[in-house]
Amino acid sequence: MFIIAKKSYLTAIVFILCLMTTLPAFSANKHEPLLLDFEARLSGEVFTFHMQADGSQYLFENWVKGDVSFISGKSLKDQSFRYNGYLDELIWLHPSFYKPVKADKYQIESFTLYPPGGDTLIFENISFKPRFESDSLHFFAQKLYTGDISLVAYRQIKRTGETLESIGPRLVARPKIEPEPVYYLILPDDQVHEVRRLNRRSLYRIFSDERRAIREGFRREGLRINNERDLIKAVGIIDEILEKI
Repeated sequence: MFIIAKKSYLTAIVFILCLMTTLPAFSANKHEPLLLDFEARLSGEVFTFHMQADGSQYLFENWVKGDVSFISGKSLKDQSFRYNGYLDELIWLHPSFYKPVKADKYQIESFTLYPPGGDTLIFENISFKPRFESDSLHFFAQKLYTGDISLVAYRQIKRTGETLESIGPRLVARPKIEPEPVYYLILPDDQVHEVRRLNRRSLYRIFSDERRAIREGFRREGLRINNERDLIKAVGIIDEILEKI
């Protein structure tokens, strides 16, 4: 009798413990629909790509807070991301398992990154065929200027060579990767031009009919195009000139 009673008592304890551990799980699910909904909509695969390289394949080495807008019209906010410029992929830090996940590019319309102490960066998932090019391009483009004409940047990171490293008696070659952004101008008629060099001549070639007015505008501002900020300012000047023509 004592043995039977003891077994019944232990069975009851196990049952109660199982019930106690199960109920919070149901309760947590009720309070976390956004997480489950997020996981359902931002599909992807665990990101395992790795390369021993001299340089970083990421726009920002650390995780950055950001928002995502989907082609479906829905959006999600305040997640952790890294943009991989070597592969042109958005990598998401899974909030439950803390694993990097390559997000499904074809679900994403745009995403925004908020680097600490920096400017807000907006990327759009775009596809177009540049003027005088035979192949179409599809990539995440950072919006730099938006008006009647728009300026976007493809934040690509490319292999530019290799470096030799001594490991014991051996020399080991490692790929060298560096940021090599490419800039594109999108005109009102949807023509797309690559800005091949950061100088005024590149823009004069694109806007050959308005060359004189644009040159005068640059002279008034004392503008020389030596970097990205100069290019953004130049596009703003051109946009104002075109509005008056």
